[in-house]
Amino acid sequence: MTTAPTMIETPKRYGMHAMTLAIVASVVFLIFDQKAICRGLILGTLFSTINFVLMAHTLHSKIRGERTRAVFSALGNILFRYLFMAVPIYFAITLPRFDLVATIVGLFMVQSVILIDHISRDWRFAWRR
Repeated sequence: MTTAPTMIETPKRYGMHAMTLAIVASVVFLIFDQKAICRGLILGTLFSTINFVLMAHTLHSKIRGERTRAVFSALGNILFRYLFMAVPIYFAITLPRFDLVATIVGLFMVQSVILIDHISRDWRFAWRR
């Protein structure tokens, strides 16, 4: 019987997979001399991973406490994380070194890894039946 992953192991695992996928894709774009796409993908994925880790570490503190304080704390946390995610978009818009589309793709890299993980897990489970 396996135990469920903790709140620290899960973001670490998904973040590592997202960064690995971004680095592999960036190497492919680097081979084709697309440096702006390479930088944008890494920048977006880095901020996405940091955002996911921040969300996991602050989740437990939002659950405890009185209701009103928890709601405002959670809303403040969401606002901070949205502003944090806007930083790479701002860099990609203002600096020609980063590709905007690749940065946005990188921002969704952790979510894509989570989705792929769950789809592959369901697919493997269906084949075992």
